[in-house]
Amino acid sequence: MSTRRIDIVHTRDRWVALGRKHRELDSDDSKGDLVERTVKGVRKKGETTLLRIHKRNGHLQEERFYPHTTPAAKGSTKGAANGGKGTGKKATKGKATKAKGTKGASGTEAGRKGAAVKGSAGRSGTKARA
Repeated sequence: MSTRRIDIVHTRDRWVALGRKHRELDSDDSKGDLVERTVKGVRKKGETTLLRIHKRNGHLQEERFYPHTTPAAKGSTKGAANGGKGTGKKATKGKATKAKGTKGASGTEAGRKGAAVKGSAGRSGTKARA
């Protein structure tokens, strides 16, 4: 099954939903109304669709994929053995992990020394010379 693509772009005086080969599917004076109507139609059809919403100047503003399906939404079996409570491991959720006993770059000895060396190398002539 192929992915359908719809682009919402601004033409001279209105917003237009364009399909394959730049065929006009729908149009409106309001971008919000057109997006809302297009999304409603895409969800109703149920086809895999890439909706590309452009700014007035033609640059891409946003891309949306429909339908919004994820493994969890389809009834994933992950974690089903223990009542759907997951694996018991703590999720980091996008946070960077640090090694034990380390501080950020500004808190380490090497970080302070590196900053001092960089600062003094760039300032020739500010301190008394020998």
